[in-house]
Amino acid sequence: MTQENWPRVKRMLLEANTPLVLGIDDFERDADTGEDRFYNSAAFVPVDDSAPVVYRKRRLVMFGEYIPFEKALPFMKYLSPIGASFSAGTEAVQFPVGEGKTTMAPVICYEDAFPHGVREHVLPGTTLLVNLTNDGWFGEGPAQWQHAANAVFRCIENRVPMVRSCNNGLSCWVDRFGRVRRFFGEENGDIYGAGFAVFEIPLGQALGRSFYNRHGDVFGWSCLVLGLTGIIARLAKRRLHTRRKIG
Repeated sequence: MTQENWPRVKRMLLEANTPLVLGIDDFERDADTGEDRFYNSAAFVPVDDSAPVVYRKRRLVMFGEYIPFEKALPFMKYLSPIGASFSAGTEAVQFPVGEGKTTMAPVICYEDAFPHGVREHVLPGTTLLVNLTNDGWFGEGPAQWQHAANAVFRCIENRVPMVRSCNNGLSCWVDRFGRVRRFFGEENGDIYGAGFAVFEIPLGQALGRSFYNRHGDVFGWSCLVLGLTGIIARLAKRRLHTRRKIG
């Protein structure tokens, strides 16, 4: 997005009376240090003249979006295909839906593979997950389908549908039960071609917030604690039995 094409984009939104969600590279300069920071971001551009709402990706891909130990070990940048690192965002952001009474939650690329991360994005008023993805790294291999399969579970866990817009991947929408309802290219079986798709998606958390969305991984941790308790009890019982046998 540049200053030159921004007026054309706004004119397009006004003519269609429809807002736009798109991926952008975001930039800011730290007022205290003068350091330039770049972010992999998603922007919600409203129809009116209000400012765009921007979400900055929080979980970055190692060597794809950031170089580990870049300042302590400068030579690491020569091991990466990128010249410099993105900075990570710090908070989940909601994009408005309709009149703003409900919201949609953006997640970028492989962020939809993290259950606890996506859960932080889904608030009581969130009616849709939006995933913007670049799967061009993987050519036409199975990774795109594996990535989409991960996203399915986020819908089930939080009881909200998801729409995925993917470069060289599976652009689709998934309902709150984890069913892929429609996808780009389903007519000819080619998900890699250029084009667009129009989906009608029922919004909302019709069944209410899920147990996982409200309580997180408490069930999993409880299972772990119970399992460890059972193992410890079993070992203690065996040790006591051995002592009695020796005695």
